[in-house]
Amino acid sequence: MIAYADVGDVAIVDDTDTMHVWILVHPDRSRRGLGTSLLQHALEFARAHGRSSLVTAVDRTDKASERWLVKNGFHPAGDLDIRRRQPRESADLLESGHVDVLPTAAFGESPEFLEIAARGTASRPLPDGTRVVVSPDEVREWYFSPTSAGRVYTVTRNKQLVAFASVQPARTAGYSVEPIWAKDSDPALTRALLREIVRDADTAGHELVIGLSPLGESGLDEAVSLYGFESVGGRVTWRRAS
Repeated sequence: MIAYADVGDVAIVDDTDTMHVWILVHPDRSRRGLGTSLLQHALEFARAHGRSSLVTAVDRTDKASERWLVKNGFHPAGDLDIRRRQPRESADLLESGHVDVLPTAAFGESPEFLEIAARGTASRPLPDGTRVVVSPDEVREWYFSPTSAGRVYTVTRNKQLVAFASVQPARTAGYSVEPIWAKDSDPALTRALLREIVRDADTAGHELVIGLSPLGESGLDEAVSLYGFESVGGRVTWRRAS
């Protein structure tokens, strides 16, 4: 195999008129029109199924792919900024908040929590403006299964959950912070959650990583910057009409 295209419906989003497309060409066979030919097949497939556009995403530093996308009629549609925070020795300077912390598995069998988690996951728009549409069962499978090794940080007022964050082992190193939800996008609640997450990460010497869309709530962006997360790259979403 020297090249392939993967095209199909974009899963778990509210955009039902778009298909994703991923095209890969072996470096030794590049610049021979293989990618463009595969794109034409993908466009025909999308049209045959009544879809109005295609989307894909590439690393923001991949200028060769960016030039190819522009040449083939794609336009930037969104940007996901990856922020990372290295552990430091200043955790003891952070003020403690009223945040409860429990192992992730403790939440996987709570229908009430999973319902809120599904709504919270869908509350922040994706980089291209679409929103996630997931069921409580899907959220449990992703973040809160009995085998999950992470932690959940929660804030409760009057016996009602008003904010939570899930912190899970990342694929490479450190821990990934996702999702974060606060009732009414309250920036004070977001800061309280991140404050405790940062405190624990510094104590354990763990790196933290989070993905942010410019379309997301400003309170989260401000809190992430406040606690020392720095941009380390990102992925740009591209779209074209089919």
